[in-house]
Amino acid sequence: SPLLLDHLNLNHEKGRHDLLRAFYFDLLGCAVDPRKEENLEKGRKTLWANSGINQFHLPEAEAAQVLDGVVSMAYPSLDAVRARLEDAPAVLATSAFAWHDEADGRLVVTDPWGTRFVLFADPSMRDERGAQPGGASEPCAVTDLCVHVPEGGNLRGIGNFYRRVLDCAIAHEDEHSLAIAMGPKQTLTFRYRPADAPLAGPVAHAQLETVNDEDGVERTLNHGIHISLYIPDLPSAYERAE
Repeated sequence: SPLLLDHLNLNHEKGRHDLLRAFYFDLLGCAVDPRKEENLEKGRKTLWANSGINQFHLPEAEAAQVLDGVVSMAYPSLDAVRARLEDAPAVLATSAFAWHDEADGRLVVTDPWGTRFVLFADPSMRDERGAQPGGASEPCAVTDLCVHVPEGGNLRGIGNFYRRVLDCAIAHEDEHSLAIAMGPKQTLTFRYRPADAPLAGPVAHAQLETVNDEDGVERTLNHGIHISLYIPDLPSAYERAE
């Protein structure tokens, strides 16, 4: 099985580092990854926000992307983050930012562009196998990434791909959802879209292309929402895919 779902890549709206800073760092308590700290100081380009052993990669684009799903994050306690939400930075007031308490004590938070997060208290979810560079984050981990599937979508086929190609264990499976183990404390879930879930709209997954950035460095772009996994044996995964 995969060792870790390392990061979720989600484009933000170019020129709005103020919203990124307010949401991911000031509210969620993620740690600034020092490898991209220079960009935070410049107010442009990609930021990396650390959440325990996991990360959010946040490149800039003309339009922000909205995940059609839910990101779940564990905290030692929700007291501090709840207090910050009650006194949220003013810059978020004109964005899609929102939050509410659930009856079970969880917090449901919407980012400035519409992606939904569920925050809960469970310090045991911290993955002690490693750490990202830089200071410690308040959140312990990204414990689950849920991707919504249109009703009637092929959950069985999704499960077959992860089982056969990436040698994943299935953590849970029923007629509405499929949860795939991404390490000892983490899952990647595919679930039929709930009736009350906001529609995120289509995401165009552009082909990979190579460009020269404004500093003259050649790099490969991936414009779509994507995830990064660490797996123990990449050559075998290619062989199984073939």
